[in-house]
Amino acid sequence: MYAFILKAKIKRLDKQYGEITALIKRLAIEKYGCIDYIHCRDKHKEIVISYWPSLTQIEAWQNDPRNHLAQQLGREKWYDSYEMETVKRIKAYKSNWLSKTVSSESL
Repeated sequence: MYAFILKAKIKRLDKQYGEITALIKRLAIEKYGCIDYIHCRDKHKEIVISYWPSLTQIEAWQNDPRNHLAQQLGREKWYDSYEMETVKRIKAYKSNWLSKTVSSESL
């Protein structure tokens, strides 16, 4: 499993930002096979983490023309700076605080 991570310093967000980010998430999940997509932001920073079965799927999503448009708008309008990385998940831990159980998964 792989994760694609975007970390950004926000410059200014607008209505188009919300529309484009919803589209990019939908494409990732429905068209390109993204397993999970987590998007968090506050007034100054944003982080997006998406989980994927393969690098090929990440690359296909990144090469979609609508994702290229989102990247261009990010550079021109929405972000002061950003960093993107793709990582391979080696191990995962899960905890269910209600049942007090912890499990791990080696990949």
